[in-house]
Amino acid sequence: MKTVERLLPGRRMGTTSYIFPVGETARESYERNIELLAPHIRIIQLLLLGRDYLEIWQEEAWVSSLDRMRQEYGLDFVVHLPLDFHLWPEMNERHVSELEKLLGCLQSLQPLGYVLHLEKSDGRKAEKYTPCLRDKEAFGRLMKKLASLGEYPLLFENTHYDLTFFAEEIASSPFGVCFDVGHWWLLGKDERIFVESFGKKIRLFHLHGVKGEKDHQSLAVMDETRLQGVFSLVGATPAIIEVFSLADLVSSLLILKSMEEEA
Repeated sequence: MKTVERLLPGRRMGTTSYIFPVGETARESYERNIELLAPHIRIIQLLLLGRDYLEIWQEEAWVSSLDRMRQEYGLDFVVHLPLDFHLWPEMNERHVSELEKLLGCLQSLQPLGYVLHLEKSDGRKAEKYTPCLRDKEAFGRLMKKLASLGEYPLLFENTHYDLTFFAEEIASSPFGVCFDVGHWWLLGKDERIFVESFGKKIRLFHLHGVKGEKDHQSLAVMDETRLQGVFSLVGATPAIIEVFSLADLVSSLLILKSMEEEA
């Protein structure tokens, strides 16, 4: 049993593939982080860099080596797709083709899900977007286009706009949702609204603290009452503690453990 499973029994907790600042190359960083995390945590979210770095993920030998590590260490992967795919609010057909190729290359890793941002972004800063009624039909067409790529477990992550606006279109699709609670908090919204809108379509949580306008902080920065409300929603649904340092991961796990003991 992994360390985190002993700490939080019955919870399916994971974290990102960048917790330790090790490795001189991207490949070394992935490999060393997996090796260091594997004894302690079962789910690792592979953070794919931008589209400029996709060539390594299309190399069969590299993906096979990750699959061997997955099997050797008893891991489950989540794949966080690049942030700079432009699929919404305008669909770039070349990016759709790149996404289709990437999904095919990574299929052997049997990920729990592929997390996808639906927003116009360069991978660093998202452009502002506010959905309106005339967008609903186009969003439905996007769902059909993505479904035509194959039976991949795509999970749409809420980002800088209210994704519940498209709850009906997502409900009619074969896809699920990744509920990023920190992003939702930055919108100033109650997490219960999101849960009521998507229900069982929520197949993954992203948990991280928010301080001011800065997200991806330790969960320890959050008010415990508010955090308890979210923690009670997670249950056995996989959850990624989406932080990027060992200190933030450990302090997040400790605050979750303290809430578990108090419950």
